[in-house]
Amino acid sequence: MANFSVFISTKDDISYAEEPIKQALQVSDDIVIVDSSNPENYKKLMDVCRRYKQIRIYWVAPLGHREPLFYYALNKCKYTWVLHLNAFERMNESLIKDIHNIVSKATADIIKIDSTHYDLDGKDPIFTSQNIFLINKERVKVLGYIHYGFDLDRSKISTLEHKYNVKHLSGYKPFIEGEGYKNMNHYMPAEKYIWRKPYGKKKYAIYLVLKWIYLGSKRLFSLSREPLQSRINVIRFMIAHDKARLNSFYANPDEIPHQLKVQQEIRKVGIIDYLHLYTDQDIRRINNYSKRTGLSGSKLFVDLVENAYREHNKQTQRS
Repeated sequence: MANFSVFISTKDDISYAEEPIKQALQVSDDIVIVDSSNPENYKKLMDVCRRYKQIRIYWVAPLGHREPLFYYALNKCKYTWVLHLNAFERMNESLIKDIHNIVSKATADIIKIDSTHYDLDGKDPIFTSQNIFLINKERVKVLGYIHYGFDLDRSKISTLEHKYNVKHLSGYKPFIEGEGYKNMNHYMPAEKYIWRKPYGKKKYAIYLVLKWIYLGSKRLFSLSREPLQSRINVIRFMIAHDKARLNSFYANPDEIPHQLKVQQEIRKVGIIDYLHLYTDQDIRRINNYSKRTGLSGSKLFVDLVENAYREHNKQTQRS
């Protein structure tokens, strides 16, 4: 039976995190939790986990997204294969039963698992995506990009059949029902450094429309067993997401040249290398900076990126 680690991301969602922690204890003897909660919720998490010697918890100042911390977390894991979950994700019984066998037979670098998104009450399925991964950490490059933590283009990928599924309590229902991304401004500043294309707003808008047509038609007319309404919801969600992204990126035209320069620098090496997020010492540096400045979340992330960019420019000028 193949051993593997489970890495769980948490942030002030401890009541939800208890279920994936219980599931992780059923399948693994090595569980790493990277937490960014406030002191009160961090204490709650410690109280939940302290009696389990299989669990190790590492606190990191919140950066707005979990992906920049993937390299650090994977290095804390004991085994080569790692399953990553967050507090809102629950494995189904088939996956819990067969996951050891799946890992022992794996030939790919990354195994994708279907994730069915539900509203927070867990009753109404909204759509299905494939954003849960089993990762062979020795064969996959970790980039740390927001929503794309790994180098999928250079990895051998396989996909589990749909009977192996993860339930994701996403709370996406307000977006699907027309509220858009009113509540997503807390991380949009972080996304602008990763996503924006190096051309003007009009060309980018055309690109997005063509993407919606292509991906929307592909999803709508797919032969998957996904219900039609679920497929329509994915398309609506994708359009709402990109419209918010477009509006956010170009809110201040004066920032465009600078943002593009920063993005080009990040693309060369990835977020992990750019911000040097590898070791305990690096994490202490981030935590101390957050404490000193009072920054957290996407504001902290953007500030760290700006500092790294300025430091890179200084080194370039000196050389």
